[in-house]
Amino acid sequence: MSSASSSFSPKRPDKLDYQHPCFCKVPSRVKTAKNPHNYGKKFRVCVNSLSSRTPQCKFWEWLDDGIVDNANSGKSSTEVENDVSQWKMKMIHDNMSLKHEIEKIRLEMFYCKTVFFVIIFLNVLNLVLKG
Repeated sequence: MSSASSSFSPKRPDKLDYQHPCFCKVPSRVKTAKNPHNYGKKFRVCVNSLSSRTPQCKFWEWLDDGIVDNANSGKSSTEVENDVSQWKMKMIHDNMSLKHEIEKIRLEMFYCKTVFFVIIFLNVLNLVLKG
């Protein structure tokens, strides 16, 4: 038993962050990501999200790479900004395409009005010449 207890190393306690409370108004806990995608990144998490005995809180945010929330599928603020820039460029492109389509439709309407006017004029002229 003594060999088992000597090989046991307790977890290092996480730092409590009193300056950044969570939605529950309790100090958040600073932790380090261990998954391969975000390994070593620091983040804040609610202490209530860590325990099965307390109500679950959804609060957490990255410390070094921007805020992450559940509404944007776990993307960092940099990733969200890149997404917004891409959407903005797509909207600008779509807007230019729509303006081009509108101009084509206006030109077609002008041609249709011109043809309609010519047809009406010729019909009136035909009626005048017959009468």
